[in-house]
Amino acid sequence: MKIVFLHYHLKAGGVTTVLRHQIEALKHDAALLVISGEPPPENFPCNVVCIPGIGYAGKGDLTQNAGQIADQILRAVERHFDGPCDLLHIHNPLLAKNPLLPEILQALQLAGLNLFLQVHDFAEDGRPGAFYKQTAYPQNCHYGVINLRDYQILMSAGLLPEGLHYLPNCVRPFDDASDAPTRSYGLYPVRAIRRKNIGEAILLSLFLPGKDALYITQPPNSAVDFPSYNHWRSYVACHNLPVHFEMGKGRNFHDLVSGAKWVLTTSIAEGFGFAFLEPWTAGKRLTGRHLPQVCQDFANHGIHLEHLYQGILIPQNWLGRQRLHDRFHACLDANQRAFAPLWPDSWMTVFLHQLEQAETIDFGMLDEGFQTTIIDMVRQFPARRKALLEGNPFLNTLFSIENTSDLTVMNRERVLAHYPLGRYRAKLLETYARILKKPVQQAIERRVLLAGFLSFGNFSLLKWGPFHA
Repeated sequence: MKIVFLHYHLKAGGVTTVLRHQIEALKHDAALLVISGEPPPENFPCNVVCIPGIGYAGKGDLTQNAGQIADQILRAVERHFDGPCDLLHIHNPLLAKNPLLPEILQALQLAGLNLFLQVHDFAEDGRPGAFYKQTAYPQNCHYGVINLRDYQILMSAGLLPEGLHYLPNCVRPFDDASDAPTRSYGLYPVRAIRRKNIGEAILLSLFLPGKDALYITQPPNSAVDFPSYNHWRSYVACHNLPVHFEMGKGRNFHDLVSGAKWVLTTSIAEGFGFAFLEPWTAGKRLTGRHLPQVCQDFANHGIHLEHLYQGILIPQNWLGRQRLHDRFHACLDANQRAFAPLWPDSWMTVFLHQLEQAETIDFGMLDEGFQTTIIDMVRQFPARRKALLEGNPFLNTLFSIENTSDLTVMNRERVLAHYPLGRYRAKLLETYARILKKPVQQAIERRVLLAGFLSFGNFSLLKWGPFHA
């Protein structure tokens, strides 16, 4: 079998991690080639052809059209395999990172290539800047997703069971470090982008016991995330809080994990959710925020995450109900214009009514400005700290690690049993066989797709709105 993977870039990150896992899983079963819009890093484990025309917008040759770029891809495949490939496996094709990509894929489809589009992220899930406003998504090809929520949404949006494939990632385990000596810190092993909800991690640091600290490992890559990141770094430095950034720079990552008392997640959005699985393989307890949209998949395999909190409830009157209403109204209005004409006409009214009926709001639904206000209150006023604890009693024991060894051992065993590389290999090969055996006639109804992501709890200012200090 001859497989070609295609992605905008091969920089470190979630999608590239998955791509590396796929290469490792298939290296003995298929002839492989990667086509990327940017050159690969050193020691990348597969042959790579760099075609800048499929990279992010603005980085390639702007004089080329989609047909020319498709021809370059076809020639690269022909040269590498001395003939055509069996399957073109494209990662994250529904984000408008390259405005020519849908037309490129259509040209490749017309040239006879079998396409498999693996979706990790949707523009419809709070990414209006990555939305193809006038362009239909590729039709009559196979799609894959990495969680069951996305599977169900795409099924409701018109895809067929034979043309949509659930392909959860594998987990490459850390060495079990449960017996390693721990130090006085917890670890948030993350690139500190906005949806990782760094403000909430800083709020939680106010409840750390003794002289414990929180380590955050990496800065963002994308320019859009730096205003938020720089805001939080300045805030932590100004108030001398026990949070340390960029601790993964120049330090061995496995040593950082081994030395941590616990691992934290405060993320408000994940595609697959490595953060909920990987810590257990190192023998480390995970604490922090629960995400039902991915955690239910893990619960189906008996992985216990019930100890994670569902949200941090903040009285709306701490922020001013009208001020809060106005900020959400502005964000909703901006998104309604960005996603027009697919945005449901009545949804803004429905959302704002729910907001008005509630006395509290989840901290994770707030933007950096509102989050900073809450952290200031809790930090400066004992009465507010007490009220927050009364409304969210789990904060009293969030960082307690007593009597958790049985949970850690059990979750480690279940992660290793259900997400190993061997099982992933078998699932990939089975999926490819199904794709090659059965062409499909299907299309995504984009209005229904967008509606699938519109719920009260999913509409966070942090995810759907611009940075607001």
